[in-house]
Amino acid sequence: MLRCIPGREHGELKRTTDAKSSSSARSGSVAFAKMPMARIAQAIGTFAFGKAMLDETGLDGEWDIKLEWTPGDKASLVKALEACGLQHASEPRRVRKLEVAAK
Repeated sequence: MLRCIPGREHGELKRTTDAKSSSSARSGSVAFAKMPMARIAQAIGTFAFGKAMLDETGLDGEWDIKLEWTPGDKASLVKALEACGLQHASEPRRVRKLEVAAK
C-alpha cells in the first residue's frame, strides 16, 4: 500500500501544472508528470518493489513526483518516499480477480 504520512508535507510530490503526462524510470529513479496517484503507486510498486502496490493516499487529481534512491537499498527508497510525504506499508489484502476462459 502507498499511503500519506499524517501531518507530513508532500515535498517532491506536487499537484500537476503540466499540460501533458510523462514518465521515466531507470535504476534508482522514477519521475511522473500529470499522473493519478493510483497509476503512480502501481508503477512504483512494480518498478521499485517488484510487486503490486495499491494507492491508499486518498489524493485525487493528477500529480508530479520524482524519486531517487540507491538501487538495491530499500532504506534509501523508503527515505525518498518519506521526502514526498508518502510511506509504503506491506499488508495483505484480498483482491478480486476475474478469470476469463476461451471457449
